[in-house]
Amino acid sequence: MENMVLKALPGRMFFMFLVSLGFVAVGFVLLRDASIPAILRFTIGWANILFFGSGAVVGLASLLPGASYLCLRKEGFEIKTPLRLHFYRWKDVEGFSAYSGSKMALKGAIFIRLAPSAKRSTLRRALNTVSREFVGYDGVLPAIYAVKGEQLLSLLNRWKAASDT
Repeated sequence: MENMVLKALPGRMFFMFLVSLGFVAVGFVLLRDASIPAILRFTIGWANILFFGSGAVVGLASLLPGASYLCLRKEGFEIKTPLRLHFYRWKDVEGFSAYSGSKMALKGAIFIRLAPSAKRSTLRRALNTVSREFVGYDGVLPAIYAVKGEQLLSLLNRWKAASDT
């Protein structure tokens, strides 16, 4: 099979940028609101500005060409975000599952379950253990690609099956 690259949809990234920017604005409004005690105003206002400001930067960086994608390869798949690049070998993946809940933020997302034999750093193994305790999976592919949900699940399963042969 030839490599397949699924690019992130810019609309979702732009939405993340705008929402984050909106919360940054709320942080500035909180800093100026004299009806709120100063320590609370300062703490919540700056926490809002710093947290959502970093979200706005990531959202903006995600709009750059090649900043976010999912690349399917013969030996595995690569997830690229503005903050990191991660490669999973097909043999390290136990399976995939489509999100079936009602939360809009996760609609169309695909969960990843790694095989016990998957090679991971000590930190990654600890994080995966915590993740499995809370949600039952080791990772997630967000619904930001042109193909999502059941279609993406089917595509991933076909590529994984082809790698097993």
